[in-house]
Amino acid sequence: MLHTFDNREKFINSAISLLRTHNFDGLDLFFLYPGLRNSPTHDRWKFLFLIEAYAMNYWRNLGAPSEKLMMGFPTYGRTFCLLKPSDNGLQAIATGPASPGKYTKQAGILAYYEICSFLEKARKDWIGYQHVPYAYKGKEWVGYDDIRSFQEKAKFVKAEHFGGAMVWTLDMDDVKGAFCGSGPFPLLYKLNYLLLQDGIYSKQALPSGSEVAWVRKMESGSGNFSWGELNSLPSFKTYKIDITSSQTKSRGSHIKITGAN
Repeated sequence: MLHTFDNREKFINSAISLLRTHNFDGLDLFFLYPGLRNSPTHDRWKFLFLIEAYAMNYWRNLGAPSEKLMMGFPTYGRTFCLLKPSDNGLQAIATGPASPGKYTKQAGILAYYEICSFLEKARKDWIGYQHVPYAYKGKEWVGYDDIRSFQEKAKFVKAEHFGGAMVWTLDMDDVKGAFCGSGPFPLLYKLNYLLLQDGIYSKQALPSGSEVAWVRKMESGSGNFSWGELNSLPSFKTYKIDITSSQTKSRGSHIKITGAN
């Protein structure tokens, strides 16, 4: 399905039709370890092309209301092993995933708290047009989000009047503030502060227990939008957030696309 533009377009069109026909809440695109475990290396980029087709502006350009679109915020980074340490910029040649993290123990991914330790002896740079950082040390390279990128993305969500934000995953932030020197949950609290400070968004936990979302309040003030189909707003059950959990092993990449907030 990923290999050609026509196949990807066919999947997108059929998925949208299926969601609307059966009133599903949204679509969860979950490809565990693209480019690894017998998955061809090019699957990583093909999957990226598919995701881009679902991007925020794409949906909006197709007529989806801004207030029904949510942006994902990751608390992890993707790592690669460079072919040459001297070739360390964007589009540098990589031979595969970098070494597993001390705690997540999965090649190709580091939790944010592990990235903080990596940065102590690494060189850091900024991708201006993507508003995200990357860092490299020897042959190891990581692209990730930090407090600054969370801040810029949160401002974008508010400026564009999007429905809100979703974080994956709570336990990959610096839970106890022991690694990054910015207090407990530095990414989560920065996003929480920026989206709640003017009362436009409210925080809701998701059923998985590992995710949390900030959703835009209804203009009438009567409640919050739900995770409904594009043309309806069914009720949304809220859950208590337990932010005392400690770091756990990585659960792999997870990208959530929703038709509504």
